[in-house]
Amino acid sequence: MPKKLPFFLIANALLSSALPTWGEELPEGKGKEMVAASCTSCHTFSSRVGAGYTATGWHAVMRMMINHGVPIPRDQLGTMTEYLIKNFPEKLKPAGVVVSGPAKVSMKKWQVPTPGSRPHDPLAARDGSSTGAAFCGLPSRMPTA
Repeated sequence: MPKKLPFFLIANALLSSALPTWGEELPEGKGKEMVAASCTSCHTFSSRVGAGYTATGWHAVMRMMINHGVPIPRDQLGTMTEYLIKNFPEKLKPAGVVVSGPAKVSMKKWQVPTPGSRPHDPLAARDGSSTGAAFCGLPSRMPTA
């Protein structure tokens, strides 16, 4: 094993665990520390909150995270879910506006993930770089020899 490989792996793990939490402020409340520890280990919290969720939606999100292997202790699950329900409710959608007169509209079509594709799966390139949940979405390179 090359001498630099253990250093690289340790440095990558430390940076990957610290970067998602930079600049994120969670509201005070019971469960804040648990949510900060569990919900920002692989992604930024704000990138997953979006427009918030209903209580049913937050329960589904927590089940999904457990199914993906996030180590959430059962005794903390209720506290975390209640914190998320209270502090990140579903935001109301803005009302539609009718525009009088003619309007010019253009649309662009692009590829989107298909059912069964997983955005958390690592992607390896020919040059050795890779990205994915293993590296919290950060591009990185595994040394070759």
